[in-house]
Amino acid sequence: MADIVRAKEGISGGYQLSRSPSNITLNHIVRAVCTEKNSSNMITKSGECPLIKYCLPHTIRATVWHAVIDSFSTITIASILSQRSKT
Repeated sequence: MADIVRAKEGISGGYQLSRSPSNITLNHIVRAVCTEKNSSNMITKSGECPLIKYCLPHTIRATVWHAVIDSFSTITIASILSQRSKT
């Protein structure tokens, strides 16, 4: 997440974007806070599902997950803010 936000300590501190909102996509944000393992794989109490290679629901979830992440590459923070101001 260090390449998305930066922190400033002190009384006037806080967090701010490390680059322009037009250069930060939803893909950047999701990848900073989410790993593929905790997003598309089925996790059991004993770890990853042992049937993962043969699991149709996992294949479907993984396919959808990758399609969503790919589409997030085209959506920037600036475009979201722009849409928000129009409503």
